[in-house]
Amino acid sequence: MEGLIFISSALQQPRHQKRIRLLERNFDLSIFYFYRKKYNLNIGSLEDRATLIGRVQDERYFYRLFLLLVLAWRLWGNSAERVYCTAIDQALISVVLGKKTYLELGDLYQFSRRGRYLKFFDKFVVPRLSGLVLTSPFYYSGYFLKKFPRIEGRVRVVENKLPPEMGEELMEYRSSLVLGLPERKIRIGIIGSFQSEKPLRALRELIERRSDLELHIYGSGLLEIFDGVSSCCYHGEFKNPEDLARIYRSIDVNYVLYDAQDQNVKLALPNKLYESLAYCVPLLVAKNVALGEVVEALGCGVATTVDDIESGIDAICRNYVDYQEKALTLPLEAFVGFDADQVLDLIRMESDVSK
Repeated sequence: MEGLIFISSALQQPRHQKRIRLLERNFDLSIFYFYRKKYNLNIGSLEDRATLIGRVQDERYFYRLFLLLVLAWRLWGNSAERVYCTAIDQALISVVLGKKTYLELGDLYQFSRRGRYLKFFDKFVVPRLSGLVLTSPFYYSGYFLKKFPRIEGRVRVVENKLPPEMGEELMEYRSSLVLGLPERKIRIGIIGSFQSEKPLRALRELIERRSDLELHIYGSGLLEIFDGVSSCCYHGEFKNPEDLARIYRSIDVNYVLYDAQDQNVKLALPNKLYESLAYCVPLLVAKNVALGEVVEALGCGVATTVDDIESGIDAICRNYVDYQEKALTLPLEAFVGFDADQVLDLIRMESDVSK
């Protein structure tokens, strides 16, 4: 098989693991990765067959530059012509070394505090990419199409849905789902990485005021916001996707409210959308962002503002079965990533052109 290098900015990222499983079935895959001290439960056995570039540490920018030089040396010494990157700085190095470079983005780094400086590389890197994979169609229509219209034929949108091998398991889960709210406190869930302070503080205020609400947190983030809240249960980190069914079975509403002023948030479709659809848990999301539009169009949750989350939760509870039934009518393709083979088609298309 043809050689391909996959570079992971965080090997424990479930999306990277899905892509690795896809690519290693079709290529002689070499895996390079950067270690980040986060969600270590997810790494599993991948470490045993991957090459560590180094350990990334926040705020140590000169050390990061050193790690990128290590990556450049590794790429230069590898005979594979194709490199699949998960960050713009990786792609910059790959392009400079003359590799056929593919870049997958799960966020728009151009709008983040740390990543906005990297956007200056866009004009050099993006036109030279052999392929660009985005996890939201709004990343393309809202940014890349406007900035780089000539790359249209080299872009694929592969949303961050659940892996195809979970299809049968999800069908069984959905067929046995009990409709309606249980006779207990309403359980609000926060799942994954949570960093938006204002929506979290608004939720704390509501949980403390309402005796019929309970908060269940899975993952990591600004946990200190909920210090001293008696009706808050922290369950720690989890394995994705192994623990998803257990987690979603334990909550009634998925709180996916981010800062609606953030340009990345405005365009993103996070994995929690597809998980909620799969497990039929209504979502509470932000208004005036892409996620809010999708959730309300599907009828699987409520879009609201940070100042009005109480009304949103009450609306979900009043119409709970309706939201569940809407989710149950969706086909598997709505939340399972059967279309991930687009990545292979993109690589093969470029390969055919170069022959």
